[in-house]
Amino acid sequence: MSQGSALPIAKLPDELLSMVLKQVRYNSSPSSFVACLLCCKRWQDISLHLLYRDIVLTNPKLEAFVTGFPRTYGHFVRSLTITLDPETANEDLPGPELDSDADCEAQLHMMEHGNSKANLLWRWLREVPAIIGSMTKMTSFSLTVSNWNPPLDAWAPVIGFWIPRPILFSIVERLPETCVSLEIDFKGYDSFEPRSVHPCDALRAIIPRLRHLRLRLNSLCPAIFGTGFTVGCPIRDGPGFKPIAAPLLKTLVLNYVMCHSGPTHLCGTLEDRPYDLRPDTDEARNVLVDSLRSLFTSSGCPAIERLWMLDVQRHVNTDEGAYATYGRRDMVRNKTWAIPCRSIRGVERDSVLTRTPKGQEFLSYQWAVEALAEGEAWKETLGGARFPAEVLRAMEHSQMTGQYSEKKLPISSKQAYLSRFPKRTCALWYNEKLTGMRLLDAVERDGLADRLPVKEKTPPGWTRRAQDSGRLSPENPATAPQPSTT
Repeated sequence: MSQGSALPIAKLPDELLSMVLKQVRYNSSPSSFVACLLCCKRWQDISLHLLYRDIVLTNPKLEAFVTGFPRTYGHFVRSLTITLDPETANEDLPGPELDSDADCEAQLHMMEHGNSKANLLWRWLREVPAIIGSMTKMTSFSLTVSNWNPPLDAWAPVIGFWIPRPILFSIVERLPETCVSLEIDFKGYDSFEPRSVHPCDALRAIIPRLRHLRLRLNSLCPAIFGTGFTVGCPIRDGPGFKPIAAPLLKTLVLNYVMCHSGPTHLCGTLEDRPYDLRPDTDEARNVLVDSLRSLFTSSGCPAIERLWMLDVQRHVNTDEGAYATYGRRDMVRNKTWAIPCRSIRGVERDSVLTRTPKGQEFLSYQWAVEALAEGEAWKETLGGARFPAEVLRAMEHSQMTGQYSEKKLPISSKQAYLSRFPKRTCALWYNEKLTGMRLLDAVERDGLADRLPVKEKTPPGWTRRAQDSGRLSPENPATAPQPSTT
């Protein structure tokens, strides 16, 4: 017997040794974990499982991953998270004022062919499907565009950056049978050329084995959720559409909020040309709502707990009492939560106010407010891995505590916000203090078709003046109540 095997730690069973090495992996320096990898074959075998269990990739890490990942270790991977940053994939562009014909031509070329950094990103992404094929025990996959905060226009796209549709198609096809949690969120940055690959059939093929699915694509159609869909034919009363069976599916969240302006497409399985619709049109949204509702009413997803679609009704500047409103459409309950939001400081991105279905008031970035409206269907760990909220909760309560600690959204309560900016206010807070009443809340409405914005209440005896930025004033100043001190 060697001297090393006589040490007490050598007598630990694999389960206990794995717990010890987890502590080293997630609570010590990288050099300490490398030392464990090199200790002996037994320690290496256990440490490799921890090293490759959850892989998190961003733009700078993709090249090293596709050129250096040992595919013989693919079976160790349980989750793969790829988060792409448009800003990182951007390159130095001409300023907003194009001073020459050369500047215009450069911008047009990037819009058609992609900028140089995006092309390099595509090169590495095309290698990912083959590597995914080696991850035979992977259970969760997330491919998203990051939540970035542009300095001026929150809805302005990065010129020359998008995710080509064939890459998505190839990745979906190579996902192993063990993958039961899938998130794809390109925030409108996927290509939608008329002759591009239609991924809905590939997505439909894997949904029957999924437990959790979250989607946001620039082009979607009911072919994801059933067969026989034809553009122009109704789903609810038409004989052609047949929903698929998804017996394991527990959560399906479809986000229909585009992060920059521009047309989207309601693609059709049997159509050569996509049906062009804006993302905020009732017709495009209702077709997808009908397909999701049909999926539920067909009894093909008996385990379903959350079947939601999120869209947005943007603020109309002519009505100061109306708020931009997220519509969270619940196909199971046949209800819609209308959730208000508005930036109270135009150029400061962390000053978007919202009031949630639970009656809470928060201020944050637009993307964080949207995540709240969506119900945080998927969450991120401190290490960057993304999982369905239900899966992450289960892992947080397992022996892997620390490894799967949730990264909280950067949200502030009103009290915390005012502690940072004590002199700030907005028309809503002014009006509520003046009247002593709560004037704005999220509203639950019957059905799935409602698109009315949430409006701040105007109490009897008060009037709202557009020239006062929505602030209330008494109709009869002589009998006006005294302002509340609360």
